[in-house]
Amino acid sequence: MTWKNQGKWHLEHKVPVSAFNFSSSDHIDFKRCWALSNLQPMWAKENLSKSAKIDKPFQP
Repeated sequence: MTWKNQGKWHLEHKVPVSAFNFSSSDHIDFKRCWALSNLQPMWAKENLSKSAKIDKPFQP
């Protein structure tokens, strides 16, 4: 994955955005959702098939 093939991959949330409950960018859940530790590159096709599923147990 490189910036040259950037349209073929996504920046994916390990824990999906839908698992968090926030109403502003100041909210702690917003910060957890968008933390670098919750993001990873993933091929677009794989990310779209994952959708909003959570692979591992998650506790906010």
